[in-house]
Amino acid sequence: MLRKGDNMKYNQSIEKLIETHRVKNVNIVHSEQLTFGQEVSDKIAEVAGSWKFIIIFLCLLVLWIILNSWVLITKPFDPYPFILLNLILSCIAALQAPIIMMSQNRQEAKDRLRSENDFLVDQKAEIIIEELYKKLCNIEEKIDFSPGYSLARITAPASFNGKTVKELQLRQRKTL
Repeated sequence: MLRKGDNMKYNQSIEKLIETHRVKNVNIVHSEQLTFGQEVSDKIAEVAGSWKFIIIFLCLLVLWIILNSWVLITKPFDPYPFILLNLILSCIAALQAPIIMMSQNRQEAKDRLRSENDFLVDQKAEIIIEELYKKLCNIEEKIDFSPGYSLARITAPASFNGKTVKELQLRQRKTL
């Protein structure tokens, strides 16, 4: 929900967007804001969420179990209940979970930034379309078209309020 000050910031950002005529690439803006630690955690989350990682990790687990169960029968470094393996897996899970959560939070922030950017672009397009529609109506008033032809018959953009459309219709009636 917008607060009172948010509306002013929103209007200023729309005016700034119209003046600049350029939209920023959200991916570049977001990547410029990342710290080294955030970049590392994103890379870890990217690797940990891949099939390559899962397959390699499963192969290492199977290798660990085979080594300690059959190959190193006389002196295994981690005998059957595999307590060391459990400890390592618990540590990996304890470290991996917050790293993935941090990466998801950053992705959420990036999505929010993208959403705000899309909204501003949509607003800019809407304002420009409204201005073009007004200019077309002004051109229509200055040019003598054949009877019965009117741009006002074209449906106005959805963002126009009822008063604006009614004003155009009244102007059209006065000219007929």
